[in-house]
Amino acid sequence: MRAEMDKIKERHAKEIADFVAACPHSKITGWIPYMWAPGHFSHNVKICERCGKTVEEEPHTIPVRIGTV
Repeated sequence: MRAEMDKIKERHAKEIADFVAACPHSKITGWIPYMWAPGHFSHNVKICERCGKTVEEEPHTIPVRIGTV
């Protein structure tokens, strides 16, 4: 059973990679904060709304939140 699940995961990963590679990234978000875990923000990014790929990053821009130092 495990081998079958691994094959499905590999096939699915390839399908996603092919989809992202073929995407024209024509609809991009504005700058949004990158959230690497719930409530944990980092730099700003632009994301393709069709495939979800990060297409541009703005380095060294950590949003300041009220109540933080």
